[in-house]
Amino acid sequence: MKKISIFSIMAVAGMMLTACGSKTQPASTTADTVATSEAPSQEEEHVPEANHIAVLKAENILLPSELKGSVEVVPEDDGTIPVDMDDHHFPKVSITFKLLKKVPTESMVSEYGQMWLVGKAEDEKGRNIDDLNPKDISSREWRTEDSDGEQFKNFLEGEVGETITLDFTGERNMDVFETDEEKMKAGIEKTTKAAEKFAKFKLSISN
Repeated sequence: MKKISIFSIMAVAGMMLTACGSKTQPASTTADTVATSEAPSQEEEHVPEANHIAVLKAENILLPSELKGSVEVVPEDDGTIPVDMDDHHFPKVSITFKLLKKVPTESMVSEYGQMWLVGKAEDEKGRNIDDLNPKDISSREWRTEDSDGEQFKNFLEGEVGETITLDFTGERNMDVFETDEEKMKAGIEKTTKAAEKFAKFKLSISN
């Protein structure tokens, strides 16, 4: 009887130790799970910086009558065209155009065979925005770096389906060689404030 009791007690103690051991393992697993779920994923940690001073709708990039039906604007995936400030504090908009059909350019070019696509910043009601349209150009036009007046002309005369991206530059509201920090800050603020009204970009042909 005595031996049976001892064996019984040992068996019960063994069962209790086994049960306790089985309970401790899930506890550590749960803690690990909580720690893992609380740690943000690499994708969640990446937050893109929004540095656009304006965002235009593709339908508000207004093409000149000569190009309607022949050229279309290719927007971002969300249907918009962002406007940014470059490293020299100029407002800049990059627009991609796609050729739907060839356009004869004879009536658009100057006597030297040159032509340019230029633009003006407008508000929602179609009014020019003075603090965005270049003051050092009499026509107050946003222009591209096509100094020879050939890029857009060649595009219009090129192959259907081709695209071209043009960077248009506007007014930065400070002298070209400005170095005074306060004046530079004021110019940046003026341009940024004006960009809040930027709703339409009206394009035209210049020669």
